[in-house]
Amino acid sequence: MPKGTVIFVLFLILVLVLSPLLSFGFGFQTARAQQSSGSYSDDFSSDSGLWQYLGTAYRDPLNHNLVLTNSDYFEGGAVFFSAPVQGSFVANFSYKVGGGTAGDGFTMFFYKQNYSTVGNGDTLGFSSDSMVVPGYGIEFDGWQNIPGDFQLIAGGQQNPQGDPSADHIALVQDFTGNHLVYVNDPRVDDGIWHDVSVEVGDSFVGVFVDQGLVLLWDGTFNTTFDGFGFSGATGGGGSNYHVISNFSLTLEPVTRPIGTATPVFTPAPSAPVTLNPSATHITPVYPLPVRSEINQSLQTFSDDFTVNSGAWQYLGTAYRDPTNQDIVLTNTLNDQGGVAFLNYPIKDGFVANFSYKTGGGSGGDGFTIFFYKQFYADIGTGGSEGFTPDYQVVPGYGVEFDTWQNIPQDFAATSGAQQNPQGDPSSNHIALIEDFCGNHLAWVNDPRVDDGNWHNVSVAVGTSSVAVYVDQQMVLQWNGTLNRTFDGFGFSGGTGSATDWHLIGNFSITAQNLKQPTLTTYCVGSESQSGLNVKINGDLSFNGSGVSSAPVLLSYSVTGGESWQDLTLVNTDDNGGYSALWFPSATGDYMIKAVYQGDENYLETANIVNFALESGVEQSIFSVTSNSTISELSFDSSNKELSFNVSGPSGTRGYVNVYVPKSLINDIAGLAVYLDNSQINCTVQSQNAGWNLFFTYHHSSHKVMITLGSSKTNQGLIPAVSVSPLTQTVLLSILLALTALLVVKLRKNKT
Repeated sequence: MPKGTVIFVLFLILVLVLSPLLSFGFGFQTARAQQSSGSYSDDFSSDSGLWQYLGTAYRDPLNHNLVLTNSDYFEGGAVFFSAPVQGSFVANFSYKVGGGTAGDGFTMFFYKQNYSTVGNGDTLGFSSDSMVVPGYGIEFDGWQNIPGDFQLIAGGQQNPQGDPSADHIALVQDFTGNHLVYVNDPRVDDGIWHDVSVEVGDSFVGVFVDQGLVLLWDGTFNTTFDGFGFSGATGGGGSNYHVISNFSLTLEPVTRPIGTATPVFTPAPSAPVTLNPSATHITPVYPLPVRSEINQSLQTFSDDFTVNSGAWQYLGTAYRDPTNQDIVLTNTLNDQGGVAFLNYPIKDGFVANFSYKTGGGSGGDGFTIFFYKQFYADIGTGGSEGFTPDYQVVPGYGVEFDTWQNIPQDFAATSGAQQNPQGDPSSNHIALIEDFCGNHLAWVNDPRVDDGNWHNVSVAVGTSSVAVYVDQQMVLQWNGTLNRTFDGFGFSGGTGSATDWHLIGNFSITAQNLKQPTLTTYCVGSESQSGLNVKINGDLSFNGSGVSSAPVLLSYSVTGGESWQDLTLVNTDDNGGYSALWFPSATGDYMIKAVYQGDENYLETANIVNFALESGVEQSIFSVTSNSTISELSFDSSNKELSFNVSGPSGTRGYVNVYVPKSLINDIAGLAVYLDNSQINCTVQSQNAGWNLFFTYHHSSHKVMITLGSSKTNQGLIPAVSVSPLTQTVLLSILLALTALLVVKLRKNKT
């Protein structure tokens, strides 16, 4: 065979061998005119070459972060992804914002025109100062800018709207004053890590925070530009660290999340209100308050009352209703009084959010959210609204939602009260009260206090101010000196001769040093000659650091959570990890619960996962751990197919960890995962004698099938392939050298 032919054949063989590596390694190096494909990830521990850093942005290899700004004033940082992004994609990342004085925010931008001068302050680094740069962004904004801040934007609309609140997540276009859709969310700068997933399809965008759908928009995108990245900024009024970590990007078709689109940025209509003439004039604004009034070492605790969080002490008629996911302070019986005390002291500024529903009876008496309150155990009824024992004063403040007009004589017998107390201003009012329900500091008439509908409330307490918002409209504002001698916080409600249901739902509070740790649980099942055994692993952490020497109670349920059997009490190790071995008597469906009861430093927290065991062949066991409900787990040994159903509430994200023994599949090349008959991506990790498969999905009802060694084409696995830039350069140099050698050789043969 001629030498030229031999070289040519060797060249083709080398190209075929190296092309997968080269295509993977250089997929993001191609010209920006062509859409890339595939998956990318970066933990910022080393320079991946994926980013162009501008302004104050830099990579922090020590903490494995991307830092957009420090907690200094007038900073602006941006990073551009080095590949074009013009089609559908899913981007996942973690963020942490805080450590400063609450400003300004950051964005994840896409379909963005390139720019090199990064603005600060209200631009969030999303554009140059006072300029429009075409493109879209998901903004996490921690400062409320007024319309005048955006009026000088070159190319912006003539009458821009201001920011909807001091803490919001929004889809913005071209500049940060143009909100297509928004939602208020205190997690934008609470100083702790949050996980985000942004899903962009042909005509929609969905945003998930901590696996919950918070933003959904439908519309037409302008995909003229293909820039993708992150930006962040601080201004002169506030400063914060803006930090990004654990980034991944998958360029693939995306299915629209199941959920309800968030309302566009339009002020919500409010019910008619009548102001107390002596009260401070109220200008309608959007929550939340000016953050400079609140201590900045903030944490957030939330409770939807589906499970017993252990965060509340229930007194009187109050109880948790897990079926309807709310706190019941009273039902529609006469002379009831109920109180729920938060098992954590609140002595500094805070923002509390909750929903309430009052009605179903004859219109009495009302409820309060109380704070800076002395503890009491004797719960009053009727006009006391459970805020105190009957005819007694208990120091503290409350925002009352009062549905019955008590006359002055009703309060005259209250021990410790002023001699000539005023009566209630009306039969439907919201008021700030002190010590007892007859002492009104400020009030406003509002028929929504007992209209039988759910309403959303924000109560913001600063150094010397109290602001109350109902359905995103400020209805009450008071300024004055607050007595912080006591630290009780909670809800109270009462009925007398007139009755109503008083219900509280969807609670959250952001306050100083409110430390609620995160508890995770993961289970792996196996079988030995002695029978089934399950290893339960997990971590207890706060703000990314493990909580050591903490007791964690493990229990299981075979009744869908109606009853629980204790397994064991374990203590976390130095890194916050825990582990236990359990020997179930049979395969099937279980629920596993881990509970940390808290101490003087941390709130109580709990985690429940669904867990299923199924036998394979030759003493092999499959196990599935998920936040979804699992059913009909089965293994078809003849076709080597594992199948099961998952279901969960719409608008949230589900995850599954599946443990597959290596005795059944030693090579993952033949493994594939299907969701409703469509192959999906999953990550695969080797774990001792098995493989751990992990994948996510939008909650509804789905059929999952996992094929082991199937003849179907496998396109969904994301292997742990990593080709360094140096290796890529060497491989490309080899190809170029061989090409040159082949060309020279062919020319010599011709001569």
